[in-house]
Parts: sequence; structure tokens; C-alpha cells
Amino acid sequence: MKQVRRMLSRLRIALFGDSRTADVADELDAHIQMQTDDNLRAGMPPEIARRAAALKVGNIESIRERCRDERTLPLLETFSSDVRFALRMMGTNLGFTVIAVLTLALGIGANTAIFSVVNTVLLKPFAYRDPTRIVMFQNVFLAGRSGSASPREFHWWRQQSQPFQDVSA
Repeated sequence: MKQVRRMLSRLRIALFGDSRTADVADELDAHIQMQTDDNLRAGMPPEIARRAAALKVGNIESIRERCRDERTLPLLETFSSDVRFALRMMGTNLGFTVIAVLTLALGIGANTAIFSVVNTVLLKPFAYRDPTRIVMFQNVFLAGRSGSASPREFHWWRQQSQPFQDVSA
């Protein structure tokens, strides 16, 4: 339950922002000030005491970044900022955006149409009960064979094909 609550909190912060950023900055400043006070009590001059305290605490921006990453979802934040940037750029260059969207739409449409044909013709099995029993009649000549037949020939084949269940063209 604790993990779910933490994830929901991180998601809320990533989507709607965080008001605790100032709290982290205040906390870091308080740590630096406490260390500075300790250095002053140890007899250091004020500028050197402040610098030594900042060096001891470490890189403040790095600490802020780590704290922010602990409270949020960095991947989601990066993705949302990239989407906002892309939308801003598309809004500034409208002609390019329209051409790119139309090109994508045509490509996706053509891909879908081709896949539908390939799927229907090659990938799906025949819609017949026993497709292995399907045969094909052909005209065979001495010079080679031809797959086409005249309507009269087809009618004759249909009448003469007693062993076959059905004949169609």
C-alpha cells in the first residue's frame, strides 16, 4: 500500500507540479547555515566559513535534482516536456506540420491497405470447409497452357463434372 501511495504521489507531482521545491531549497540553506555557524565557532573567517560549508554539503544543484527525482517520475517529466516542445515547434512551422501529418496519414493508410490485402489473400485460411479438396480446371494446348475458358466451355465443364460437388468460375 505504501508503494502505491508513493507512486500516486510521484505521478501527481509529475503532472501538476510540486510546491515543496522551495522547502528543499530552504532545507539546504539551513544545512549550509548550520555548517557555517560551526565553522565560525571553530574560528574561521566568515567568507571562508561559508565556502567551506558549501563545499562540505556538496553541489547544491545536484542535491536539488536528486531530491526532485526522488519525488517525481523523471521519465514522465522528460516525455511531457518533449511533447510540449514538439507541439510548440509544430505551431510555429504550420506548413511543415501539415505536410508531415498528411505524409504520415498517407503512409499509414497505404500500409493498412496493403496489410489487409496480404492478410486476406495470404495469411488467412480459405473460407471453405476442406480447402485441400479444391481443384482447378485448365485448358492445355500443345504450345502451352492457358488458364482462361470461354463461358461455353465452363458450362460444359459444369455439366460433365459429376464427381465434383460444385464448379464455379
